[in-house]
Amino acid sequence: MPKQVRPKRRRRPFDNQRRRRNFRPTISRRETSLGALIILILAGVGVAVYVKGGLYDESLFALDVDLLAEGEVLPTVTYAADLEPSTTAVTSVGFLPVSAPEGWQAMGPVERFTPDNLYVKINGRAEQYLDFDVEGMETMTLVHTGDSSRFLDTYIYDMGSQQNALGIFVTERSPGEPAEYGTDGYSVGSSLFFRKGRYYTQLLGSDGSGETRAALDDIAGALDAAQPAEQAEQSWADAAFPADGFMADSRGYLSEDVFGLSFLSDVHTATYADEGVEVTCFLTRRDLREQAAELWVSYRAYINEFGSERALEWEDVPVVAGDFGGFYDIAFSKNGYFGGVTNATDFDAAERFAHALADSL
Repeated sequence: MPKQVRPKRRRRPFDNQRRRRNFRPTISRRETSLGALIILILAGVGVAVYVKGGLYDESLFALDVDLLAEGEVLPTVTYAADLEPSTTAVTSVGFLPVSAPEGWQAMGPVERFTPDNLYVKINGRAEQYLDFDVEGMETMTLVHTGDSSRFLDTYIYDMGSQQNALGIFVTERSPGEPAEYGTDGYSVGSSLFFRKGRYYTQLLGSDGSGETRAALDDIAGALDAAQPAEQAEQSWADAAFPADGFMADSRGYLSEDVFGLSFLSDVHTATYADEGVEVTCFLTRRDLREQAAELWVSYRAYINEFGSERALEWEDVPVVAGDFGGFYDIAFSKNGYFGGVTNATDFDAAERFAHALADSL
């Protein structure tokens, strides 16, 4: 018979450790005492944190009156209505308070703010108004006498000029229903917005009930009547934009970083429509023809950096067309004006309206 060979035992991990002797069969009394002491200390810390968290310490929330002396006291005033508004650069005053409609009453005094502290009232949005050279703002709140959860907030911004009021109004405009207040107005939900002259007015209601809307209409009518009429003279931009195809209430104004371009400022806009296609035209002017020509050169460089230039030639007028993935820009320089079309979806319509704008100059 062949000799049987006993298979070798397969080594397993940690076999060596299992064969090691334990050289400390017992733990000293000192180590046991120290371990118990550490556990007791940790338990005590946990109990202390729990107890402390349930106690109210007034000193943590007490007002330090010494700090008030170091801060600025913001101007908050109450005054009688005055239909002759201030034209100083300090703040807009004169339209508030308004007479509260029946069932409503003033909640606190009229507040007014300057460009320096406007952020206190509309933090996060103040920079947008400062970009349009806001000169001041006044505001007040009315609350329903039978339900304190219902309120009406009124804001009146003095933008310093009709042009700036137009700019901020168009910048903030949302889709809504036309409202017959001011030079141009609209309503969205329980709120009303309108501009008139140098003023931009916002009326914000807490709910969309018929009673709240009636109160908004009363206040809007009173403020519209109190604010001076917009100057009748036509601006150079109004005269420059062609009438054919112009969409009513589409005029706009952009003060700085127009279309996200740091070199472009003080731009007027207008929207045109033809056969269901809408096109936005833009126009600015400079004191010197060379300055307008420099804008054209910068715009052409922008097109070539972020889009692709498209062939386009006009007689005696420098023009450039850009394709941004199916969205088209056309820009020209003529007689100290720089203008064109931006973000159009139809190239033929864009060229047609851009050419009409250039021909009007």
